[in-house]
Amino acid sequence: ASDVYKRQAYYDILSGKSGLEHLYDTKDPSAWHGMMTTVVAGGNGILSEGLFRSLAPEIDLVLVKVGSLARVRHDDIARGIEWVMAHRKEYDIRILNISCGGDYEASYLTDIMSRMAEAAIREGITVVAAVGNAGHLPGHPVLPPASVPAVISVGGLDDMGNPKYGRITGYRSSYGPTVD
Repeated sequence: ASDVYKRQAYYDILSGKSGLEHLYDTKDPSAWHGMMTTVVAGGNGILSEGLFRSLAPEIDLVLVKVGSLARVRHDDIARGIEWVMAHRKEYDIRILNISCGGDYEASYLTDIMSRMAEAAIREGITVVAAVGNAGHLPGHPVLPPASVPAVISVGGLDDMGNPKYGRITGYRSSYGPTVD
């Protein structure tokens, strides 16, 4: 059977479990948000017979789980970044996609997760992070690691089902100034 995308490794920061066999445990729905984001980046479209392929269908992936359905903790994301840096050479990791954010605002100058993201960048890893889903809330803060100046921050857009209409709005994405 063909996989939707190629995987090199899987590691769960919370449980310490590693190995690709843990990806097939469908009893844990908390893993699927990051997996969906990964499919957008690196899916080969095999389930749709090539109709829905990503821009990089041949990419190799290393998946690191940093949260649960109940919560993604700031320090666990930092630990995930640290794991990626420790295994960067082993798996030739060059891009780190973080499709979650911290659970509080913090200055990139002192915040441990922000410092870890900057350390990854200094080691040659391109770090891309979601800006968060608080655009519909007052204050709509951009949280670490997306608030780190050297990180590529990504938000969502809603084209209302058809970009031809020219009605594009933000899709719940956080935006605006950071604490820095």
